[in-house]
Amino acid sequence: MKNCNHTINLNARIPAFYIGVLFIILTSFGLPQSGDDIVVKISNALNSGDVQVLSKHFGNTIDLTLPDGEGTYSNKQTEQLLKAFFKSHPVKSFNLDHRGNSNDGSKYMIGTLKSTSGKSFRFYALIKKQAGTYQVQQLELEEE
Repeated sequence: MKNCNHTINLNARIPAFYIGVLFIILTSFGLPQSGDDIVVKISNALNSGDVQVLSKHFGNTIDLTLPDGEGTYSNKQTEQLLKAFFKSHPVKSFNLDHRGNSNDGSKYMIGTLKSTSGKSFRFYALIKKQAGTYQVQQLELEEE
């Protein structure tokens, strides 16, 4: 029998591109949500007026300010109040004007939501990390 000693040179057989893609795939599973990710997801949900997607990022209670009142509500109550708001003010567009970090590690975002009726609303969200994930703790929509 012939003895075959073959040396496999992985560098020659696997292009760097595939190694990079594999690294990204493997490291993306199970990582905690980053603050930037949630800001993008909230912006996208606002731009489409999708309260259901937005509500996935709510904490247990939310300090909510709308043009007709304010209060502290459960995440389900907040979802219903925002559905009613967006029904009265369908979203035309949302523009993220500013986002940043507070000293305590929380995130905030400020933007402008325009409705199809021509009204504009200043949007503010405070997002805090709780139990390893970022959650919306405060939302404000005030008419400009």
